[in-house]
Amino acid sequence: MRISATDIDDGRNSIVTYELKANPPADMKYFRIDPNTGIIYLGHTIDKRPGYKFNMTATARDQGQDPQSNRVGLNIRVVESNKKAPEFLEYPTSPIEIPENTPPDKDVIATLRA
Repeated sequence: MRISATDIDDGRNSIVTYELKANPPADMKYFRIDPNTGIIYLGHTIDKRPGYKFNMTATARDQGQDPQSNRVGLNIRVVESNKKAPEFLEYPTSPIEIPENTPPDKDVIATLRA
């Protein structure tokens, strides 16, 4: 999975980095994010029962002198393993634009079944 943000400013203000936090924080051992690409990886074998939901927040932040940021909530639910590739159930057909001042948890952007 990958999150992506674009900043149309110039210079350092256009450089975006990413951060991932989990609630509860102990769940962070299962996931990690590349701060430069926004790619989210498994960091540990998932040993939770089907139905368990990981609640995380991904933050995109520019590198300007007065850094601007925005967050998006990520909810990943554990399902029974069926050895099938992930499948997007709902997803946008065009790039998503989220203004910096968008309130958290405004909309569901995509639904993924794995």
